[in-house]
Amino acid sequence: MEGMVGTKRRKATRKPATKKIAVAKVPAPRKEFALQTPTEVARDGPRPKEPAEIFTIHGLDAYRIDKEQLIPLRLGLEESMAERMRSAKGRQRLVVNAGKPSATNPNAGACFHADFGFAPKDTEVYELEWREPRPLTATLGPSVYCSAADALARYAGGKALTSTGAELFMILFLNGGESQLAPRPPNGDDWSFEYGKQRTRILTNLQKMFLVCPMHVRAAVDTSGWPNVPGNTDPVVTPMMLGCFASIVSDKREGAPARDASICGYHDQCRLHVLPRAHVRKIKQLVAYFKLEKDLPPVWDNLEDGQVNLAAHCQREVDRIRQQYPALVAQSEEWKEHHAAVLFGKPWVQRCNLAHPQGEVHKYDDGSGRPPRPVLVPLVRGGAEERNGVPWLHLDEEDDSAHAWTVRDALVRIAGREPKRRRSPEDDAATIGVLQKELAQWKAYAKHLVAVGAEHGIPASRLNHAGILPTGQEEE
Repeated sequence: MEGMVGTKRRKATRKPATKKIAVAKVPAPRKEFALQTPTEVARDGPRPKEPAEIFTIHGLDAYRIDKEQLIPLRLGLEESMAERMRSAKGRQRLVVNAGKPSATNPNAGACFHADFGFAPKDTEVYELEWREPRPLTATLGPSVYCSAADALARYAGGKALTSTGAELFMILFLNGGESQLAPRPPNGDDWSFEYGKQRTRILTNLQKMFLVCPMHVRAAVDTSGWPNVPGNTDPVVTPMMLGCFASIVSDKREGAPARDASICGYHDQCRLHVLPRAHVRKIKQLVAYFKLEKDLPPVWDNLEDGQVNLAAHCQREVDRIRQQYPALVAQSEEWKEHHAAVLFGKPWVQRCNLAHPQGEVHKYDDGSGRPPRPVLVPLVRGGAEERNGVPWLHLDEEDDSAHAWTVRDALVRIAGREPKRRRSPEDDAATIGVLQKELAQWKAYAKHLVAVGAEHGIPASRLNHAGILPTGQEEE
């Protein structure tokens, strides 16, 4: 089923786990196809017949996107090839490589293998399965499936896809983990080997990305850089967004738990990451630096900060339905049918977990011979399905533990910089001691000035008024 789930995880040989972080209280089973209540429809949207082909998440909301809204970021594509590239089977993902070498990148993942003082916790190397209801509970998978390099790569990839991760996005997803760009040759000079290698790598990765349009469009932009609606060759002048699908390649070094396995997310093939302004700006800089303008569609002045505008696009679609079908009765079957198919609507996905890595299905046992029906659940930000579907790890912003700071410092070093030294309690105590000593010296000096002034008949108030003494010293 297209756009349903990501690649099935292959299980590596694992040692049995003994720790559990929580035991979930499993609620009583619920009929998967029970009628939704009006409250559930308003909260989750009407249950569709098929899972969302593509969805994206921003802020507290999730949005459904059709593949017909995507245009591959490539020039000169035939329509059939462009159509294939935006299909579930043909679309490519950007990846964080935690340690799988190749002929063009024999040191892949080296940025995660350095000694950063990072020691992963069980929750970072065992697979977690989150469960509803909220507050969510989680249990550890049966055994270790990540190396320390994998865990660090999961943190780095998660950070790179956030609004503050543009630098890491460029390094990890576009430049193969290299933090330094090769020197740009002077105008008219031949490219250096390193410059040419990075240019080819970044262009290849950029061509895996997609333009995201607010309506259904043909699979390729025209020569003007604008999309066309199906059946029409007139350019549609509309701002477009930039997005990508993202995943991870596990550490393949000798002894790594996932050497012969996958640690990708269930939803990597259908979760689109619409890039924020900082990422778009960084990509435009790379296009100029590596002189890629002629190798990519001329869209760079047409891009918008998609994350900011997702909610507005959704509201416009809802308003369009109201105007087009003014007689629709809220919560009626016809109303549900239109709202289930609306662009940027609320997505539903096929439920995936450790027991059903390729998606849970409902098998009919009435002898009808009907094919299994996918078990659909609403995809909401922070819900069990959303958290189970991604390979990424994220730190709590309020986590001030030593472990959290080893992760933060490692990500700074991966970005090619040195982390700022944080002050320890000992540092603060030493600074306070120095300041107290200086204060005592100033007080002694002030008393000396008062005594000298008294010998010459100058009151302390006059010394203070002239700015010679610190405030209040005339009373000492």
